[in-house]
Amino acid sequence: MTIIEVMEIVRAETGEDVTPETKLDSLGLDSLEFLDLLLAVGDIPDSLVPHLNTVNDLYLAATGQ
Repeated sequence: MTIIEVMEIVRAETGEDVTPETKLDSLGLDSLEFLDLLLAVGDIPDSLVPHLNTVNDLYLAATGQ
């Protein structure tokens, strides 16, 4: 999975144009919407979820980097 693919998933889930630097909390997601986003991106370990601040963080967690 590439950063572009993650950005496309976020765009599809939120309707917002994003960059790797986009803050996840700026997307205005409630907890259920955030969970849906995590599931759409892939298998992200629960231990990493509190450290997800940006779209790039989401990408790194999804790819195990």
